[in-house]
Amino acid sequence: MATTVREPGHRKGGTMRRPLGSLVIVAVGLLLGAGLVGAESGAAADPDIAEVTVGAVIAEAQPPVVFLMEKGGKRTLPISVGPTEAQAISLELERVVPARPLTHDLLKTVLEKLQARVRRIVITEMRNRIFYAVIILEQGKGEITIDARPSDAIALALRMKAAMYVARKVLDAQGVEIPPRDREQRTVPL
Repeated sequence: MATTVREPGHRKGGTMRRPLGSLVIVAVGLLLGAGLVGAESGAAADPDIAEVTVGAVIAEAQPPVVFLMEKGGKRTLPISVGPTEAQAISLELERVVPARPLTHDLLKTVLEKLQARVRRIVITEMRNRIFYAVIILEQGKGEITIDARPSDAIALALRMKAAMYVARKVLDAQGVEIPPRDREQRTVPL
């Protein structure tokens, strides 16, 4: 069985066929700290959170999975998402502009019209096998924190070029460390 692996910046349709038995994460550069989203001052100094980038999206898995890679670290956080959210994240990673705005594109436009920006998103916890996240908005001189599903927060952060973080307690409990040998080989055996 093969699955489609969507990787940041991969061109020519944005997909590669790989065997599902050996999960391929080609975003090794992201593991080494060459992320898509720049660090934000202030939050990056917080010892309770770790900055992450999207390393890969496996849209054909059931359920689809997004892999968040720890910047400058060795850990990956796999998060199950819905098919619609996987598509929204993949489209943004592939720089595909849909003919009509999707939900996250619409939300981006609304925030811009309201002169608000996404400062960062944070995957804050996991309870009962469900991840929780917040979106931190800045409007004027104030900040607004909004509860969100991680998949929606990630899709919006990618569109708004906002930093993405995971609480270290979540990364410690749910993150998977990728050994240097596997990072060099660009595969993670299941």
